[in-house]
Amino acid sequence: LQSSNQAIRFILHSKFYILHLSLPLRLALSAVLNSLLVYSLDRYVPQYVAIVGGMGAYVTIGSLLTLMSMLVRPLLNILSLPFKLITSLLTMIIVNGIILWLTYQITLQLDPTITALTITGGLTGWLTVSSILGLANWLMKGIM
Repeated sequence: LQSSNQAIRFILHSKFYILHLSLPLRLALSAVLNSLLVYSLDRYVPQYVAIVGGMGAYVTIGSLLTLMSMLVRPLLNILSLPFKLITSLLTMIIVNGIILWLTYQITLQLDPTITALTITGGLTGWLTVSSILGLANWLMKGIM
């Protein structure tokens, strides 16, 4: 347990330390790590990756990956924002729908004269109630 705590502290400290590197040093480190990754892909999954040119090709491709991540990724993140928002909303609706369904199943086991839950409107009703619960819970989480 002691060594695992030390390992976790080292990882957290290392990540904190890397964040304070200068931009040129971070780019160089990223290029080296990407080059090693490209080499590993070529070596360990050759059925999916084929690289010709040896070490020079690994460095070139690793450097290109670093540059693409630095220059293109921010633009792609902005362009993909609507998709991220839609998938997050769908996930929220599904999770809250499951929670609502579980709650409904539990209330079916209770005395209906004391506690009952009925959701009408079919799928539309379930989606509406689930969405409202999700939004309200999100707002409550933000307040608390």
